[in-house]
Amino acid sequence: MPFTMASVLEITRWKVMIPIGMPRGVQEDTSIGKYFIPKGTMVLANVMGVHRDPELWANPDDFDPTRFLTADRTELSKKPEYHIAFSLGKRNCPGEMLGNVQMFLYLATLLQKFSVLPVEGRPLPDLGCLTTTCSHPSVKELRFVSRQ
Repeated sequence: MPFTMASVLEITRWKVMIPIGMPRGVQEDTSIGKYFIPKGTMVLANVMGVHRDPELWANPDDFDPTRFLTADRTELSKKPEYHIAFSLGKRNCPGEMLGNVQMFLYLATLLQKFSVLPVEGRPLPDLGCLTTTCSHPSVKELRFVSRQ
């Protein structure tokens, strides 16, 4: 089920739950590229910016789970270090594995039992973009047709 897990990773990249990461304090003077960051500075990771950066992701606005698969699409590839849906570094979210497993099981079970389709006569609804610190899904109408 590599494609299902790749879909979970792509969901968390494509529609970021928390667009701006938790604040971190810089412990010592440091430089990142051409930028100097003095000790004590608060920094925030722009998770949405990283996940939509065309220098890191081909066609970043498109939903494409295959970006997380090997070239032959039979296995998951190593997750890129710039996939930071659960933050980054030593203090990333301790629930990352649990969250990914729960999303995997929910998605696999749902799609095993139902075909998910647009309402008859309508296109698939646009999921829109995020404009808040923490995204909240809006109500969308879909049809869930039981698989036989």
